[in-house]
Amino acid sequence: MLFYISAMVWVLAEVELWSTVQLKLTIIWVVSVAAVMLFRVNSISEDEHFFKKAIQDNIKIIIVLEFVINVYSLSLWIELILVPLLAILAGILVIAESDKKYAQVEKAINWFLETTGLGLLAYAIYRIAVDFGSFANIENLQDFTLPPIMSIAYLPFVYFIALFMTYEVLFVRLGFFIKESHLLRYTKLRTLINMNVNLSRLKKWSKHITSYDFSSEDSIDQSVINFNAKDKEQV
Repeated sequence: MLFYISAMVWVLAEVELWSTVQLKLTIIWVVSVAAVMLFRVNSISEDEHFFKKAIQDNIKIIIVLEFVINVYSLSLWIELILVPLLAILAGILVIAESDKKYAQVEKAINWFLETTGLGLLAYAIYRIAVDFGSFANIENLQDFTLPPIMSIAYLPFVYFIALFMTYEVLFVRLGFFIKESHLLRYTKLRTLINMNVNLSRLKKWSKHITSYDFSSEDSIDQSVINFNAKDKEQV
């Protein structure tokens, strides 16, 4: 993740969309957005609207946590408490969302984050109202546009991590009921060729994998054909 983000920042710097002045903003984005999305990567397999929701959540975090704090810096001691606290709560929220038995915890954290966000937003609106001149400048515009650009550029990384994990789990499962090594390799190859980078089709194939016949290369080919036909009917 850090390597990908470093490469992403280098590209943005080359096209003059990033500078060392925005290092603080970038670090906050990594902790509050990039890391949280990586922790939620398993949700991609369960939620077909994951990326839409991720963009919506990122916009909320970007406006409240990154842009507001970066443009109108709070006292140092407040930032030293607030930023790590929000990052920790975001991590806990990921765990709370994974099980309904933590519903009360999820509700409490969401309430705290929303209240804190509204408070920061009110503070920013007040500062803009009393000193609009210092707000309306090119540096603030760059700070506002940078996080959304980084979030969009980060999505392919999250997608391919989810794709890799889904392939890995599927291939491990295949090894349990295909004992012949050459048939296992052939099944993996046919899966890669047929599903390639389509995560949605790969999840469907993985879900119904036990209902197909993998006793020979011909039966594997026929299983893929049957799956494709069934998938087209559902579409």
